[in-house]
Amino acid sequence: MLVALLPGLAVGVLTGSLIHGARSTLESWRSVRLPLPVGLSANVDVVELLRLGPQLTALRAWDASAWLILAAVTLASLVAGALLGAAVSLAIVLLLNLSARAGGGMVLELEETNPTGAP
Repeated sequence: MLVALLPGLAVGVLTGSLIHGARSTLESWRSVRLPLPVGLSANVDVVELLRLGPQLTALRAWDASAWLILAAVTLASLVAGALLGAAVSLAIVLLLNLSARAGGGMVLELEETNPTGAP
């Protein structure tokens, strides 16, 4: 399980940076300046135009609790890695047992090399 710690942390940091980047992008869309052909410009709130207000609010809340997101994603990655490792191990053991059964297995005959009573 500790083998998956570094990739889990990497996924957690990547998730946190994606959340921060998405929030920054939506924040920058709050006031977009569009040039008009007559030399004027209009300010447009693209977030309200696309009705992305609830998503921006959720991203703000997630970005505010970045350490909790990092811990949750890291823990989820660790659990997923452990479960995947267990499933792969189980599949390998089942395949080895099936191949042993199909091949008839191995018969061992033992002979005593040191008879009883002999030094």
